[in-house]
Formats: sequence, C-alpha cells, structure tokens
Amino acid sequence: MITLRSFGPAFGLPDPSPFVTKAEVLLKMAGLPYTVDTGGFKKAPKGKLPYIDDDGETIADSTFIRWRWMDDANFAKGPRNFFRTIPAPIRPVVVAMIRRQLRRTLHGQGIGRHSPEEIVALGTRSIDATADFLGTQPFMMGPEPTGLDAAAFAFVAGVLCPLFETPLRTAAERHHNLRRYVGRMTARFYPEQSEMAGCKAAA
Repeated sequence: MITLRSFGPAFGLPDPSPFVTKAEVLLKMAGLPYTVDTGGFKKAPKGKLPYIDDDGETIADSTFIRWRWMDDANFAKGPRNFFRTIPAPIRPVVVAMIRRQLRRTLHGQGIGRHSPEEIVALGTRSIDATADFLGTQPFMMGPEPTGLDAAAFAFVAGVLCPLFETPLRTAAERHHNLRRYVGRMTARFYPEQSEMAGCKAAA
C-alpha cells in the first residue's frame, strides 16, 4: 500500500503544496490504492513534502512555492500556521531559519535572483500560455485528463487560491477558462470540495 506524506487540506485547497496535489492526482488517475499521512514532515528524507512510502521504499520529491513563503503578508496568512506546534519561545527563530534556507534555495535555482517585478512578469507569461494552451478544451490534452493535468491543476488551483493576494492570482483570474478548468478537475478528483477557489465546473 502506498502512503502519501502530505500537509493535508488547507486554504480551501486539497493541499497547500501544489506538488503534493500533483502527486495525489496522479495516484487518483492511476487508480492506485493509497492512504494519506499528514504527520511525516519530520521524517521527510529531503526535508520537503511530498514523499511516498511504497511498501517500505521511500521516494522523495518537491519544493515549496515562492510567493507564499517570501511575501510577508501572505506568509502570515498561510505558511506561518505550519509552525504552530513549535514551542512559542523558539518559534520565531525556527521560522526565520526556514525562510532563510528557502531564500538560499531560490537563489541557487535562479528564480530568487530576479526582482519581484521580473518574477511576476515570468509567472504571468506562464499563466497566459497555460490558458492559451487549454483554450476551449475540457482538459489540457483533450476530452480526458492526463498526467499533464495533474501538474497544471495543482499549480493553477494554487495560484487562484483566494486567501493570498498576489499579482499572479489577478493574472489567472482574467482567464475564465482556467477557473472553469479548476472546477472540472475538482469535480473529477475532489468532489467532496464541491467548488474550490470560486471555480465552477461549467464547461
């Protein structure tokens, strides 16, 4: 049995990490039986979620997303809640250390070397390209979802999350086909969440 180590639902999303959501949708698409464990972060082999335990074999992957962790206002709304279980006296130190580590990672990857304006421009261009590629199709490659939709849905749903005020959310909201797409994917893979991020399932 596969165990998916995740953060768990938050902010109206199946998971606050789009990488976790992508992994879960792929498991759902494959029809593989799995369970979800939200208590595995401390044991994460690379200090990140998601990872899976497949009958004793641990497979790790993923990273966090910049605009929630580096923007102070958005960090206070969301990711700061992940640290509530840390004792109050040392919590500020731990939070500062984790955010410094993430800044270093982003700098090493390259995205952290851009100005906020450049990052927004790059992100907006990607959102526009995603909307153009989807067009009037129900899913990215046609009438049925594929592995590409697992990643596209996870990131588009995350960008559209209404809790966070970002220029990228504004850019995504301009594309009604993306909102409807998130609604269709939610209806297919997370029907218990009915309507996510205000995205309706209408075609």
